[in-house]
Amino acid sequence: MSPEHWQQAKQIYLDALECDASARAALLNRLCAADPALRREVESLLANQTEAEKFLEQPVLNVAAQVLADDTTTANLPERIGAYQVLRRIGAGGMGEVYLAKDTRLGRNAALKLLPAQFTTDRELVQRFEQEARAASSLNHPNIITIYEIGQTDATHFIAAEFVEGLTLRQRLKQERLALLDALDILVQIAGALAAAHEAGIVHRDIKPENVMIRRDGYVKVLDFGLAKLTERQRSEFATRAVNEESLHTKPGVVMGTLAYMSPEQARGLEVDARTDIFSLGVLSYELFAGQRPFAGSSGAEVIAAVLHTEPPALTQLAPHLPATLAQVINKMLSKERTQRYQQIGELLTELKAHKRQLEFQAELARASEGASAKVKASDETLLDTITGIAGDTRANQSAHTTSAAELLLSELKHHKPGVALAALALLVIVAGAGFWFYKLINQRQTSEASASFQTMKFTRLTATGKATRAALSPDGKYVAYVMGAPKQQSLWLKHLATGSDKEIVPPNGIDYGDLTFSRDGSYLYYNQNDLSHDVLYQVPLLGGAEKKLSQADVDSALALSPDGKRFAFVRGDPLRGEAALIVARADGTGEQKLVTGKISSFFTPRAWPSWSPDGETIALALRRSESGNNAPQIVAVRVKDGVATPVTARPWVSIGALNWLADGRGLIITAVDQESAPAYQIWQVAYPGGAARRITNDLQNYRDVSLTADSSALVSVQTARLSNIWLAPQGEAQRASQITSNQSDGYAGLAWSPAGKLVYASAASGNPDIWLMNADGSGQKQLTAESSADIHPAVTPDGRYVLFLSDRSGKPNIWRMEIDGRNPTQLTYGEVRGYCSADNQWVVYSLMDSGKGALWKVSINGGNPAPLTDYPVSTAVLSPDGSQIAFRYIDPQANKWKVAVIPAAGGAPSQTYEIPRLSILAQQIGWLPDGRALTYIDAHAGIFNLWSQPLDGSPPKQLTDFKSDLIFAYAWSRDGKQLAVARGTQTSDVVLINGFK
Repeated sequence: MSPEHWQQAKQIYLDALECDASARAALLNRLCAADPALRREVESLLANQTEAEKFLEQPVLNVAAQVLADDTTTANLPERIGAYQVLRRIGAGGMGEVYLAKDTRLGRNAALKLLPAQFTTDRELVQRFEQEARAASSLNHPNIITIYEIGQTDATHFIAAEFVEGLTLRQRLKQERLALLDALDILVQIAGALAAAHEAGIVHRDIKPENVMIRRDGYVKVLDFGLAKLTERQRSEFATRAVNEESLHTKPGVVMGTLAYMSPEQARGLEVDARTDIFSLGVLSYELFAGQRPFAGSSGAEVIAAVLHTEPPALTQLAPHLPATLAQVINKMLSKERTQRYQQIGELLTELKAHKRQLEFQAELARASEGASAKVKASDETLLDTITGIAGDTRANQSAHTTSAAELLLSELKHHKPGVALAALALLVIVAGAGFWFYKLINQRQTSEASASFQTMKFTRLTATGKATRAALSPDGKYVAYVMGAPKQQSLWLKHLATGSDKEIVPPNGIDYGDLTFSRDGSYLYYNQNDLSHDVLYQVPLLGGAEKKLSQADVDSALALSPDGKRFAFVRGDPLRGEAALIVARADGTGEQKLVTGKISSFFTPRAWPSWSPDGETIALALRRSESGNNAPQIVAVRVKDGVATPVTARPWVSIGALNWLADGRGLIITAVDQESAPAYQIWQVAYPGGAARRITNDLQNYRDVSLTADSSALVSVQTARLSNIWLAPQGEAQRASQITSNQSDGYAGLAWSPAGKLVYASAASGNPDIWLMNADGSGQKQLTAESSADIHPAVTPDGRYVLFLSDRSGKPNIWRMEIDGRNPTQLTYGEVRGYCSADNQWVVYSLMDSGKGALWKVSINGGNPAPLTDYPVSTAVLSPDGSQIAFRYIDPQANKWKVAVIPAAGGAPSQTYEIPRLSILAQQIGWLPDGRALTYIDAHAGIFNLWSQPLDGSPPKQLTDFKSDLIFAYAWSRDGKQLAVARGTQTSDVVLINGFK
């Protein structure tokens, strides 16, 4: 018996003594049901009470020494367990002893957990030990301990896991009180781990500081799934392993877990779900911030009574530094009625991340304020510079220099007699003090406004059809223009906000509409028409009249109008050359001038949206500029007079969409994705100059477009929600299709079959776009990646060994390779589009849109130097099933329009071309039928998405599926052609008006 086991037996024995003899059996049922050996020990102590008292009176060190002396497991431990060389004992977990061992095969350290020999005869304990192993090994998340192996040698059952060097959260709490942001960071990481477990159908049920490890670098690892409960989704999988399911799940009336951290339903022995982990995390959160547990008692019975019936002391009194809104989050986690808690861990995770970002923003403001204070006190000369910066015009783009009061005073100090100079210096000190406190006041006001913005904002939904795609707000705030309809059926509408009336101003004509912009005086609306080959700029009078074409060449972004309305700027890309440029032209479309040029991938991020500053001197733009291998997008300010671009903010972004200057020129409103908000575009405010960023929206929706009134008092955006799940259609028959996932984000960014009949797919089920693996019936879902903000577009090599995927983990989208179980990720090459492997498993073929020449490439499966296959740009290339041909989209230079071409795998000019529709949104994927005789693609008729085929012999296209509703985001045929996997779902987009965001 270990010291920990002895302490547990002692506590339960003392609790039992306090009970009436008739109630002891029920107490033992609650406290010992999961551990028969523990119950036998307590019953033995009760049966021999006199001897038990003597035993319990022994000093703890004596008892521990006796236990260690009697520990035959430690004394007789072999030098090796399987392939592991045992080094030393490092502790005891919920289901056994833990040792540090060396994996002699891979040369790495491992934590080896052994089920004690005396327990191997207890079938239920063995099964629970095996359940822990399977539960933990089914999870792949950076905040969950990694299981290397589950094994048995002779009678010894063991789990080999990664060895985490660091402290348990309990040990860390004994060292020091955690800073607010550090504690919140730990909670975010734990919640992230639980989100992954819950998505996999696993409830931990024993969240406590002892089961959380903190590495030296601050990374959190959640341990010990020994009490893990499997939800219905996972039960069938484990049942196939000949495990008695009834013994693996808590029966009603059985109490498991740790008393002080139990949920009320857990303490009552009721059936539990994921909400029990939310309660336990609430207890842990309370303890982190308050320095004490919310539920206490001198005995186990008192602790249970407190959990069931007592409200904890007010957290705001014990932790006055804690924001009241964060205290409310923890109080909600601790609701005794589970229906009043957060219902999903993802919802809680979003709240915790939002509070963390808000505190980080306030910390940045505080540091800026402290920095200003340090500068003021540094020296007289620095003091003058600081005052000049505060009292003068701080706009970085102002070219004219104005003599400041500080400079005049400095002149007095240099040229006048000492008495006058001393008086001037005294005045200077007064000005300095006033300037510093003014600066402090401004920062405090900014902090207050940042905190208050979430309470004062008002959202108004302006459309309710779910089919809006673009929107713009008139400068006077009276009208909203928006695009409505499915692809190829779009029309242009105008809403009068005061009356709520809508009017169609441009009817459907078989094309799609791009970005919208109002003229400065509100008389005209500019928009792009997309005919699937070109984005052409048009102008239409707001109150009716003929539309006017303003450009012959492409306009690939919204317009950025100059303050006087006489010029506009936009982005144009040239796919044939792989180049793009920021262009300035007159308001009638003439007199084009290139201001900034670069690779096409530098401008499309994926949406380039310039904005002209109120003073007319600067255009803000999102670009990708490679620095030290990092090609993440950034906001730059481009000087109109010479095209010089300088960064606005150093904040890292995953993607940037729309940009709009605030009316006072002191900041920008943008739509963007950062590491925390991925994959959703949120609306942000970025200060100028300075670059400090804060979120305006904070939810799981996507926000596309952002347009402001002339005074920046209101904005409109298009709020989008996507729902995608994977369906399986035998032989491609839609009427027999069945849904096999329900995570609401599965497959939207790609899916593929392995030769073994499993599905590899992209999903945001963990809160981030990652690659997952599952069985063909939807069971056994396992996360394979967790290292970046976006891992998408998976493909499996023909031999089933590797998964190829697109990842931004190195700073920009690149093609990576990993083993089918997620191990050993390796970057293969730089590329903007998905890659596919040759039939001999030796080469990866991919397209690179920003290459001026040789846009179709191949690279060895082992990496190395790529080789070109074409001398013209292509996109979305895919190999035929036998690997002999490549199909891709490209721009036919003769017809100047997009087509699909087929060429030999060795490269060369197109041998066959087809005019396959290219949808303007969502689905651009092309593929092959399994027999290689036809190409496949997604098309929309009457707004319904289905799969079509284009035979290689040039005969007319054929409709392959007959779905009656929903969109198709991605699809994949099984290798034998008998199953079609389809990522299907809905996407609703509506225009929203936001007031009070500043």
